[in-house]
Amino acid sequence: MITLGSMGESIRDGIYKFAFETYEVAPKIKNMLFDVKTMDGEYKKGMDYVVDAEALLIDGETEQARDSQIKRGYPWIIRMRDIRAQISLTKKEMKYGFVDIPAIGKKLGEAFIEKEEATAARIFNNGGLTAGDWIFNNSILGGNDPINDSSGDLIYDSKAFFDTDHPRTIGDTTYSNFTSNALTADAAGITNLQSALTLMEYTNAYDNAGTRIMIRPNLLVVPPSLRFTAEEILTTTQGKPYVATNETNVMSGILNMVVWPWLDDSDGWFVGQAKKGIEWYDQGSLEIETSYDASQRIWNVFLTKTIGIGVTNWRYWLSNNISAS
Repeated sequence: MITLGSMGESIRDGIYKFAFETYEVAPKIKNMLFDVKTMDGEYKKGMDYVVDAEALLIDGETEQARDSQIKRGYPWIIRMRDIRAQISLTKKEMKYGFVDIPAIGKKLGEAFIEKEEATAARIFNNGGLTAGDWIFNNSILGGNDPINDSSGDLIYDSKAFFDTDHPRTIGDTTYSNFTSNALTADAAGITNLQSALTLMEYTNAYDNAGTRIMIRPNLLVVPPSLRFTAEEILTTTQGKPYVATNETNVMSGILNMVVWPWLDDSDGWFVGQAKKGIEWYDQGSLEIETSYDASQRIWNVFLTKTIGIGVTNWRYWLSNNISAS
């Protein structure tokens, strides 16, 4: 005899099995970009510390070590957020087999992946907005451990993720990781990509104290509409594309191309260093709960995935040709 309890277990276990399997095996583009970690708590705090390299001594130097070789940079916060789904199944649908539990489970697994990808892409799609976006606001209001993110809808330095005047904590120098340059199928497009690399590796390669650091971009992230232009620039080996001479294509293989369908701007593009400066936190796997509403004779199924996303160092990413408003 099928009881309410056994039916509830059947729904829960069936949906979870196929949702989990689909979720686990499907490729996730965000994992190529973000430093993916696990987190147990409600939030993660960090600090962009700076080491005074000039204060480090080489054996044989007579100068005494200086005080405060570690300097504080900008504090950052990443809070955990829930991605939720709910479906309702009638008792009649379940009793007479009108519901395909494996199909529902697979669709839910796919939907969670798509939502995660869209959430991750949001910091790129809205990263240039001067007004910011809620995805960057990591305040936790109320509860036993409230957190106030003083930068609001902007990143930790109170600027847009992609901005023209990121300040240092020491000194008054500012830096830009936002350009209006286009990635076009001509010589100008190659020049713009070269300029982006120079901006990241040389102009912006300083920490909050103005000390030279190493930045090595290895990704070119584009929407599907720029795929073939990016491929021509990065994979042409017979010679430099878009020119009549026999120049060597110095851009061949210099970056790995990532085509991300969740990017909104058809001609916006990004250069970055994989798993640096942007973090993604997972809090366990998919969770599933079921409840039965006797008055409606309906089974309610609830799925939850807890994730966190944030920017910890803007220097490792550069946007090009995206909107600021």
